[in-house]
Amino acid sequence: MCRASALLLAATVAVVALGGCAVSLDDEAPDTSAAPDAPLLASCPVAASGAVAGATGRVQAVSLPDGSVLAVLGAVQHGSGSPTEAASVVHLATANTLGACGEGLAAADDAGGGVDVTALDSDAAGTALGVWVEPGEGAVHAFVSVARGFDVLGTGLATLDRATGRFIAGAGYLFAGDGRPSYGDAALVAGGYVYAYGCAASGFLAEDCFVARAPVADAGDRTAWRYFRDGGDFGADPDDAWPLFSGGSGLAVAQVGPRVVVAHATPLGDTVLLRTGLGPTGPWSPAAPTTRCEVPAGAFCGALAFVAPLADAGELALTYAVASFEPLDAAARRTRLVRLSAP
Repeated sequence: MCRASALLLAATVAVVALGGCAVSLDDEAPDTSAAPDAPLLASCPVAASGAVAGATGRVQAVSLPDGSVLAVLGAVQHGSGSPTEAASVVHLATANTLGACGEGLAAADDAGGGVDVTALDSDAAGTALGVWVEPGEGAVHAFVSVARGFDVLGTGLATLDRATGRFIAGAGYLFAGDGRPSYGDAALVAGGYVYAYGCAASGFLAEDCFVARAPVADAGDRTAWRYFRDGGDFGADPDDAWPLFSGGSGLAVAQVGPRVVVAHATPLGDTVLLRTGLGPTGPWSPAAPTTRCEVPAGAFCGALAFVAPLADAGELALTYAVASFEPLDAAARRTRLVRLSAP
């Protein structure tokens, strides 16, 4: 369970905004001595073009079978100075019009409301987590976190309705919102399965990350999900799940050639670490500090995503959201993109 003390109420608020949960102050802090060794690689604000000032929150994009690109953005800022923000934006872009920093991922006429979770709870709000494309027919799905305020109710599965440009959640939660790992935070399709990754608190500013899987065709059926238990074994009981590695909520996962690459940020920190695995369940390399996030003093990064349509050969394009316990102006809150050498 992920238990927050009264002293960490502020931390709870900030981390939930990035897709995570707060942790107890009573446990020993992890060794983060390697984190300062990461370089500060150049980054840029995502989707800053024309009347679109930028994007905030998690920014994802996937390539569709017809060659177009579907962007899913936490929010889009319109205008300058004190821009207005449209939340939960889904935008269909053309691949050959995307700029180096994501120009074209959002448009000035994008409307909010890209996630509909009415089938799960008519009084709650939904946030898109991992987005994935079904092989073959190309149906697009997103794991969606459903919450009332800061009370996370659970995670469901939503499917893109191309007629309306909205993700529509199906009935029934796949994963509980009771402090178990945040399954669906990142998604990967491999070998006929969809893998849902998520993390849970394991100590002071420390988290362990887990994975569950289901056949792609049965991803919307809660009873089809199995939880990794070590040694390539999966079981039906989520309480028997074993952690894959130590990491952080808001992680990103991608298939790069024959290997799987995972990125996560230090909890409430500003360092991005990469791991590589021989498959969706590992085994995994040690976490390598790769870059520091370009954030204001006192701020931290999270809600990472690999954005394959923006990556060139031999590199990874990674976006990260910015948050702070102190107020930040519109420009400082914008999600940023950094380019990394592919491992």
